[in-house]
Amino acid sequence: WVDGEGLTLLDVAEDEESDRCLSHIQTCLLRHLPPDGPGTYRVAVDETALGPTAALGDILLELDAGVIVDVVEVVRLEDEQRVRGRISEPAGWISLMDTESGRRWAFRLDDADDGDVVVE
Repeated sequence: WVDGEGLTLLDVAEDEESDRCLSHIQTCLLRHLPPDGPGTYRVAVDETALGPTAALGDILLELDAGVIVDVVEVVRLEDEQRVRGRISEPAGWISLMDTESGRRWAFRLDDADDGDVVVE
């Protein structure tokens, strides 16, 4: 569930059937999100790592969930299965999405700047 305040997670049993259901829900939701590109994003995961380069590795600092960042460049790293975004302040790179699992560390906000996640 995605709302104006961020993400609300469903509390479900941890079993194979639940995993399949959650995977299907996530796949359906991700189909409606636009491709990542420059813009304003809300960090969705506590301790999201900020690195000095697009490649995974060194960590400069960690961002808290709810922080709003301006992504100025986006790259897809096939070998690392990541979509990474370069942010202007604090300067560095964060993971936006794991391309294998669909897990997201940040969601793009709409142009109205009211905090709503973009869903097209």
